[in-house]
Amino acid sequence: MIIIVLLVNSRIFAQSSSFGDTYVGSGAELLMVDIEHSFLAGSVSAQPGIIVTERTVPRGYFGFVGTASYTGVSDTAHVDGYVRTYMTTPFTFPIGDNGVYRPASVSTSSDTAPTDAAYYGVNPTTDSYPATSVGSGVVNVSTTEYWDINGTTPATITLTWNNASGVTSLTATKIVGWDGTKWVEIPATVVASSTTTAGSITTNNTIAPNTYSVYSLAGIGVLPEGQITAKVLLQGALNGTTGTMTKALNTQNLIPLSDPYGLGATTTSTVLTTNEITDWVRVELRTGTSGATIQESIAALVSIDGTLHNPDGSTPLKFQATTGNFYVAIRHRNHLGVMTASTVALSSIIPVVDFTSSATSTFGSNAQAIIGSIKALWAGNATGLTVGGTDNVRYSTGDVNAITGYLTTQTGSVGGVITGVYTKEDTNLDGIVRYSGGTRDILPITTTILSHPVNQTQTFGFVVTQSF
Repeated sequence: MIIIVLLVNSRIFAQSSSFGDTYVGSGAELLMVDIEHSFLAGSVSAQPGIIVTERTVPRGYFGFVGTASYTGVSDTAHVDGYVRTYMTTPFTFPIGDNGVYRPASVSTSSDTAPTDAAYYGVNPTTDSYPATSVGSGVVNVSTTEYWDINGTTPATITLTWNNASGVTSLTATKIVGWDGTKWVEIPATVVASSTTTAGSITTNNTIAPNTYSVYSLAGIGVLPEGQITAKVLLQGALNGTTGTMTKALNTQNLIPLSDPYGLGATTTSTVLTTNEITDWVRVELRTGTSGATIQESIAALVSIDGTLHNPDGSTPLKFQATTGNFYVAIRHRNHLGVMTASTVALSSIIPVVDFTSSATSTFGSNAQAIIGSIKALWAGNATGLTVGGTDNVRYSTGDVNAITGYLTTQTGSVGGVITGVYTKEDTNLDGIVRYSGGTRDILPITTTILSHPVNQTQTFGFVVTQSF
């Protein structure tokens, strides 16, 4: 049976079900008033479960009034055309096109100023909204879909995507609106549960839907920024029994909110506390023979379990480089750095670089200290990180002298103690610099030198050199 609705004031006051072949003609409106409508897929109908409304002006509408709702939407059960909401509560339009269900939502509407919407599963260029006419910062407007959303009641707008939408990067995905001559970005945030194959994005602020002629997604096909999931442990801060590091610098509010490597990264006290941060580290992407050329460097935060975080607390680590093969190196201001034995591919698949695991091959021999079943960066580099050179740990003419020199300068005596400091001479990262005593800072130096596998005779004159 085919239901044709031609009257504008058609109203249904009981539970309804759609088996398909329902058509709302030009200038007509089929209203659901305070009821639940069930979209049911038919078996023999030409358009099972799909209600069609006239798309050309004057349009037909399938409307929802009062407390009306619906169930059973899918690719084979939705409205192919325009849906209208008269409700002040959030509403998701059960709309689609050509057998594809692609809803959009508004946070509110009005009985006197309703909002309507339709989905078009076509290239907007073909409907006089050229995908290549874009405003500042807009790239890759979708060439497969757009939404026509109309109304004067300000609301937040949510658009959705599926596997066919071509979303490749959540951070690159944007909502754009056609302003009459070009697509412009509308500030919006991707919903947390989203993936690249199914998700949604909502405008940050309310806008009157009529502000823009139509809406679409941008950033389609853009590769995600290079991302790496990484872990590393710092021997000087490590508790060999628990396998976690101290956060003494954190609890004493000594970790600077700006990175100590001069890379321009900043964080907040909340990020440091929430993620149990031990300290800042420097992460490098390298190329060339033996990874000799630094292509990109970022500052990251390392938590007590070794997980590396972006300065905003998020993971994985994000780089400007989106593709390519790079050696990955992690360095610290008073530890020897470590680098992967071979290059790591940056792509849409996020690689894992876990320097705490013996399964991760590292460049050079004895690149890290081995504590039980885990690995950690060699401690004791009290002279500090040298960006363009190779760091080492040495006793009398190097790192011990750095500590004694620091104490002499600060206290006038090698035997002095400095507390509440963030400095490279604090080799165990407890916020205290001392030459003697149970937490003396020469201990990580002597431990590194005397425990190195090559120093079989355990001589203090042995120099431990960074492996790259």
